[in-house]
Amino acid sequence: MHYEMKKTTFPGKSYLIMRSEVEFKNISDKDLWEKAYEKTYGYAKEHDVKIIGPGSAIYFSWDMKRNVTDLGIGFSIEGNPEPKHSELSVCHLKESKAVTTLLRGAYENLKDAHEQVMNYMMEQKLEATTTIEEYTVSSMEKPDPKDWETNIIYLYN
Repeated sequence: MHYEMKKTTFPGKSYLIMRSEVEFKNISDKDLWEKAYEKTYGYAKEHDVKIIGPGSAIYFSWDMKRNVTDLGIGFSIEGNPEPKHSELSVCHLKESKAVTTLLRGAYENLKDAHEQVMNYMMEQKLEATTTIEEYTVSSMEKPDPKDWETNIIYLYN
């Protein structure tokens, strides 16, 4: 499948996330995602933190030697709360240049979409600083994977 690449400006956002180091082989572990969304959503609801965007993943780094990523899972939020929960934090991503693409369909296609974005970035001589996936239409809204939509965003300097 071919993905359309767009250069754009990421507006800057704050995210309430559960952040941890995750082995590549465990990135798609359903329990990891459910626990993170349950904790972040539950905390936001309980503490009047306004969620303003879809479920998201933030990849802060990729360690190819150790096969791990520094991954934050949660939601974009309004304001700048300081969570009083040991497993949660707020991450502020400032306005930045970005390359984006849209994946329509199952998450098993994420790898191919990411590879195409990375190839585009290399061709353009751009170096990614942070990667974001925004699950704008997910399995929670629509059970059929053909209906899912994921914004893939690569921030760069």
